[in-house]
Amino acid sequence: MSQVTDIVAVVFDFDDTLIPDSTTMLLKTHGIDTDDFWGRQAKELIQQGYDPPTAYLNLILKNVGEGKPLGLLTNQKLIEFGSTLDKFFHAGLPEFFEDVWLEVKSKFKNIEVEFYIVSAGLQAVMEGSQIVKKYFRAAYGCQLAGDAETGPLKYIKRCITFTEKTRYIF
Repeated sequence: MSQVTDIVAVVFDFDDTLIPDSTTMLLKTHGIDTDDFWGRQAKELIQQGYDPPTAYLNLILKNVGEGKPLGLLTNQKLIEFGSTLDKFFHAGLPEFFEDVWLEVKSKFKNIEVEFYIVSAGLQAVMEGSQIVKKYFRAAYGCQLAGDAETGPLKYIKRCITFTEKTRYIF
């Protein structure tokens, strides 16, 4: 039996690539006007010089807290929300991942394919998906944090801007 000698990494974005925008779905679930969120509020911050991911993360955090639309949002709640998204993967997924693995394995005994996600979306949301857990070697996304591991979100822990994505490819 031959050993795998080469690994081919296939890297995807998450939102609007594998599924419709998960952040918009999260916001809608909590009754937030997404046209205003993206079309006015995020746009205003971007015009002030914010990178788009930093803008939306700050706006999410403005909506977290007692009596606010996202309530006492935690990473655990984001993971739970992510677990509801598998039905939204675009047509042909996850079968595509299986097909690629089988096709490569049948033709190239020394090559293995690994799938990765590098996204400006929320990593905790991606981590909730069973499809992501099953098919992706790793998923990198923006992270939020609270004062405690299980506490309400208050801070931007990691922001992956569009140009920052290349860092994760390396």
